[in-house]
Amino acid sequence: MVNQLPPNVQFRPMQPEDLNTALQIIYETDEDDYETAAEEFQDEGVDGHYVLTKDGAVIGLTGCECMDEDDITDGSFFLSWTYLSQKHRGEGLGTMLLEQMLEVIRQNNGRKVFVSTSDYVDPEKGDVYRAARQLYSQAGFTEELRHPNYYNPTEAMITFGLRLEQLQPRQSFRPEGRKISLKDIDEIAETEDAYAISWEYTDGEGSTSVDFQRVIQEVEKWEGRVIFVAIPSDAEQLIQLMVNCRFRQEGQLADYFEDGIHEVHFRYDLALR
Repeated sequence: MVNQLPPNVQFRPMQPEDLNTALQIIYETDEDDYETAAEEFQDEGVDGHYVLTKDGAVIGLTGCECMDEDDITDGSFFLSWTYLSQKHRGEGLGTMLLEQMLEVIRQNNGRKVFVSTSDYVDPEKGDVYRAARQLYSQAGFTEELRHPNYYNPTEAMITFGLRLEQLQPRQSFRPEGRKISLKDIDEIAETEDAYAISWEYTDGEGSTSVDFQRVIQEVEKWEGRVIFVAIPSDAEQLIQLMVNCRFRQEGQLADYFEDGIHEVHFRYDLALR
């Protein structure tokens, strides 16, 4: 049950006129996040994002992305850009903001929610995401994945997960007998020389060790530091292929695709080759 908001506090969809204030709230925490968020909002707009207001003024923002595109997952969501103005912290408003967003996800038949953050320590501000990690833990999220040296050689990516009750349980829909083909390789936003491999299902033969070696060689040309890739846990042949190519399994997001089918995460450190 979601706690009722105080009379002077409102949770509502973000409007374009809220954006400047919302971005300034992000800027209070991290300048890199501000720049990345500004580019993303410019490209994609504010749909799927919400604000928390107090006495009519925007004091926080949050949002979510459903990972059901192309029917890849069964009700998995990722939280995005969840921040509270520093001057309003310690009032319980961060909990209200998160509770309201989780209720939106429940109403959209969300089964599981994930959120990624980091252990970045600013020389002046200290551990800037400590409060966020504590908020997620208090809400029932548990740490499921940690990628050391993800954003840079000293900053890890940490992903938390929370299981929700689905309003309308779904049957398995995942394509059987289809293989996976590597789609693209791109540098990861806000990282120093870290790259991620994207993939897609194919009715063909799927990717081979030659494809992975080609990706490694390309990233070497770009002077990349590390390559990440995440695939379904039932893609057993591809997992073995990646192990043979010296990709190292680093963890998983449980029940990401559907119950019992996890997202398995691998990395390839070029500096250690």
